[in-house]
Order: sequence, then C-alpha cells, then structure tokens
Amino acid sequence: GITSQIKWKGELSNPISEGQGIRQGAQSSSHCFKSRANKILYKIEDHPASLRIGTIRLGGVMVADDLAVMSNTVEGLQQLVFEAECDASRERYTYNIDKTRVQVIKEKKSADICNIQLNNNVLKLSTEETHVGIQRTSDGRNIMTVEARLKTARRTSYALMGAGLYGLNGTGPEVARHLWKIYIIPRLTYGLEALNLTHVEIKHLEKFYLEQLRYVQYMHKTTANAAVYLLIGLLPIQAQLDIKILCFFVSMLRRTSSIERKVFERQLAMKNMQNSHSWTVMVRQLLLQYGLCNAYDIYKDPPSKITWKRMVTSHVTSYWESKLKEEAAEKSSLCYLNIEKCSLMKVHHVWRIGAANQLTVTKASIHARLLTQRYPLHTNRTSGSSFDTPCPLCHGHESMSHFILECSVTEEIRKVYLEKLFLLLLNNHIHLPVGNEETIKLILDPTNHYGTSCILDKIMHISRDMCYHLHQRRSHLISRDIKIQ
Repeated sequence: GITSQIKWKGELSNPISEGQGIRQGAQSSSHCFKSRANKILYKIEDHPASLRIGTIRLGGVMVADDLAVMSNTVEGLQQLVFEAECDASRERYTYNIDKTRVQVIKEKKSADICNIQLNNNVLKLSTEETHVGIQRTSDGRNIMTVEARLKTARRTSYALMGAGLYGLNGTGPEVARHLWKIYIIPRLTYGLEALNLTHVEIKHLEKFYLEQLRYVQYMHKTTANAAVYLLIGLLPIQAQLDIKILCFFVSMLRRTSSIERKVFERQLAMKNMQNSHSWTVMVRQLLLQYGLCNAYDIYKDPPSKITWKRMVTSHVTSYWESKLKEEAAEKSSLCYLNIEKCSLMKVHHVWRIGAANQLTVTKASIHARLLTQRYPLHTNRTSGSSFDTPCPLCHGHESMSHFILECSVTEEIRKVYLEKLFLLLLNNHIHLPVGNEETIKLILDPTNHYGTSCILDKIMHISRDMCYHLHQRRSHLISRDIKIQ
C-alpha cells in the first residue's frame, strides 16, 4: 500500500505504487531489517566455535550492515565466516572483500597462523580497525582511540572559530564554556565510557583539555590547574568520563535481556577488586569512590535514567569540587581567590561578561591574570624571591599591593575608581575593607565580601575597569621608556 510522488518545480506527479521494498528511514524499516538479519546472528551465536565469556556466547555483532564475527581459534573463525558466506549466498547479497579484514587480538604470531578465506579469497590481516567509532588494535590498547578522539575534538574547536572560539578577539570564556559543553566535550569523550583507560591515556586527554581551557580563558601556561577549572566552572576530563561510565553502566543494566547485562552479572561474581583490571571492577571502584549505591543493589533494581544521572552528576561534582578546592588552598598564587565561593556548576564572576565585545574580554583577561597572580609583575617573574624587583614606573618594590594600591605614578587612575567602589559599598551597607590586603581581595574577587549577585557584578565592573586602566598606563609608560632608550 506504499505510494510515492515526485516533486519537480513545485508540482507533484501522480501517485506511483511501490510493490517491493520500503522507503529509506521508514518507521518499519528497522523491524524489517531485523527479521532478515537476526537469522545469521542467531546462527553464529549458537555455533560451537563462537566466542564465549563463560557460558555467554558473543560470536556476532552487527551494526546496520556491518558484521563482526569472533572466535577463540583460527579454525573456528573460518567456520563462522563460512556461515556468513552461506547466508549471503542464500539472501542474495555480497560482502566487499576489499573492506573485510581479519584482526587477531593479543597474539604475537598472528601473521603466521591467520589464513581466513571469504569466497575463496584470503582476507587481509589488519593490526588496527575502527568498529562503532572505537579503534581496535592487535595489542588491545586504547591509545589509538584516544588519539582519534583528540583529533576530532581539535577539528571541532577549529570549526567553532567561526562562532568566536578563539583568542582575545573572540567571545568571552562564558560563551566558550557553553560551546565546549555542547560541541567539543561530547566528541572528545565519545565511546570512551566503554573502555578501561590507563592513567597515561587519560593524561593525553587531560593535557589537551587543560591547554584548550587555558587558551579560551587567556591564561598563562603556569596557571594552577585548580584555578583553570574553578574559574570557568567545568569538571576535569576524568570526572566527565566517570559520569559517562556510570550512566552507561545503569543504562546497560536496564536492558534486562541484553548480553551486556549477562556479562556484567558474570564479572560481578567472578572478578576480584584487588587484582583485576576488568571494566566491571572499574565501575565498582567508581561507585565506592563517589559514595554511590552498591553495584549489587543497582543490579537488582536499576534506577531510572534521569534520577541516576542527577545523582551521579551531583556526587561526582561534589567530589571534584572539594578536591580542587583543597588543591587551590595549597597554592600561594591563589591567595586572593575566594575558593569557597567557586563552583564547578557555573562560571566565576570574573568571567561573567557574556558575549561581550573585544575590549570587555581584554579587561576580564587582565583581571583574571591578576587574580591568579600570573600578571607579569617583576615579583611574579622572580617567584617572590628576594631579588631586587623595582617598579619600572616609580622604582619601588613592585608587588601586587604596589601595582594596585601604592604606585605613585598611577595614583590618579586609582583614586577615581576607589572612590566609586567605596561609594557603592556604602550605599549598599557593605562594610569597607580594612588594610591593603582586604582591599586587594575586594578588587580582585568581590565574592570575598557579602552582597547580592547584582552588587557583585557592579563591583566587578568597577574593579575590571580599574585593573585595565592601571595595566594600560603601566604598559604605555614602559613602552615609551623603551623607545626613548
């Protein structure tokens, strides 16, 4: 009863009756495909040579028209290939010999022992293949998959340059954070939840992730890692992966008749947490690490998708937020940052500028560098040592306090903005800071003082302008002196 019509130059042809096949993407297409494809899958699964984990048979995996067959022996694999060959002959379809490969996992002499034939043609032996987006290598390592994910994420970040994801001339970090969450992180972590990554492989991901977050925040490469995460309000890549793993784990258990659930049930009973590198053991360790439910309890009664995702996100965020705050508290360069007010769920006030213009982004970047003590003062260059570090303007000792509050050359600029700032505090019944350290904390991070979000934004606006004009005057005078010399 299916009919089609051809549309040409805005006009439709008469209905054409279709007596064979169905439309591409039709609602019943997947069911019709399964009714034909399941036959070969059941036959391979029931074959004695099919790969097994315990008593669970895993011989064939099909994704659309891509079929993978697995066996523990060369002879067994040849028998499974023959079954696929017979099904193709019976159902009148063909396998592409040039695209069909054989891969031997964790076998040193694979080239000598493997001689699999399909339609009287010897299949090529491959050391690495892509299956459902994951790079499978003969040595069983995941470094190729990680490199592929990094390549994809890097290309995505380049593609987003048109949306402003680049340097000081682009959008602010608040918008960049949104772009990262929606476009880059999903591509960076795609498929990795099904793998048991090593520390080295995770470090590869972390290195790229940190470099990019520093870049979109215009931060120096020596900025503390904790500050990079806490200011932009994003979880480390390890935490992002842990959330995906735990959500994938429960979604797998909710499918009560799936092979994955059966495998997990067996591994849960067989594998020891002390000396096993199984994916199941990794999940159990993550549940223990984040203080979540026991794996046995979740297996018996899997929670709903939304409930579990909220619980996992909350526990993982809380864990890493506490960890990063402890790390930040140990960094002397972050002494002006109000660590307790930082959150991994939202961007810090220093980056609350939205899709701002270039000047506002530049002001915020200078403010952030001062806050993390990576602004190029002479004291910062010598790491606070006892070397002589004169101010290039007044030749005093150039410290953070000197640059913001004491330098006589920039007194006129400072006086204007401090008057605005103190007047704003008095009008809103906020106590004035006592001493230079308290004043610097107020200027660099207004969350050190009480106030509503609206008041904090106003204080930040004044402080941002003050820091920028102090920087502008300092840079101008230094460049002029250099030209004169």
